[in-house]
Amino acid sequence: MRMIKKLLIVAMLVGIIMMPGNLIYGQSYPSSPATMIVAWAPGGVADTVARALAESTRSHFGQPIVVQDIPGAGGAQGAYQLIKSKPDGYTMIFTTASLVTQPHFENVPYKPLEDFITVLQVSAYPVLMVVRADSPFNTYK
Repeated sequence: MRMIKKLLIVAMLVGIIMMPGNLIYGQSYPSSPATMIVAWAPGGVADTVARALAESTRSHFGQPIVVQDIPGAGGAQGAYQLIKSKPDGYTMIFTTASLVTQPHFENVPYKPLEDFITVLQVSAYPVLMVVRADSPFNTYK
């Protein structure tokens, strides 16, 4: 129940952030359903949280956010779908830190710091790289 309360608070904050632009420009956003790509498999934690977030924003925005699961390649498949989409504010991605870490492990068709803009952080967790104490590696470089 605590998670749902947090998601509702986050959804309200998103609405407050979006409101000034609507008032200044006199435009209604969104005027049609939006798509939220989840770069992970259906039924997992990311999918479940994304669906709860999408549902909690529906009454505020007046339009649904449709969750579309595109798993594969450690999240890179979903990111690639976003890169190919029209940059009109109606397609977004719900992903994890893998969006930034994946390019360090394999070639991906995107540059995370140039091709994406973070809109909302839903949760945080530490990401660590660990090696044996007797290994020759002491730093990331």
